[in-house]
Amino acid sequence: MCGLSQHAAAKLLGISTESLKAVETALDIESISPFLIVRAAQGYEVTTDFLLGVAVEDDWERDPATQLMREWSVQSNQRQFEMLTSMISCVESHCRKVHKAEAAISEMVNEYEELVAAVERFIEITDGFNNIPGSARLLLHTKKFGEVCREAKHQLIRCKILPKKKPDD
Repeated sequence: MCGLSQHAAAKLLGISTESLKAVETALDIESISPFLIVRAAQGYEVTTDFLLGVAVEDDWERDPATQLMREWSVQSNQRQFEMLTSMISCVESHCRKVHKAEAAISEMVNEYEELVAAVERFIEITDGFNNIPGSARLLLHTKKFGEVCREAKHQLIRCKILPKKKPDD
């Protein structure tokens, strides 16, 4: 009871261990004296109403310092709960943003691959592509865009947002 062994609780109450067992198992409730109830309330620092089961839920401590500490603990736990709820909300919001970024980057990588295929096909079917004004610039920026896409994808993998590619992929 209250973290005490039966022997220690019996000693606190001034009764035998056998008597305490009878009280705890409600085998002999007629023999519980008012003196034992008062002594238990004092020993466990609760009200007699609490022991008898008639106390209001929040009114079980006798000691004002203990009651104040319990109230402080409740308020502290409430603040911690509110802070954790707020933090969870922020994390969920960030997760949604990260998933949107992941989707956008994945789409960007897919579109880059389509762009490369289109440029390669254009080069293939256009005679003298290298002589067309702006062709070198198109190739340069296509290459740079590919580097940006690969780096973005690498960062998503590094941050464990995207899974690592297997060697046979």
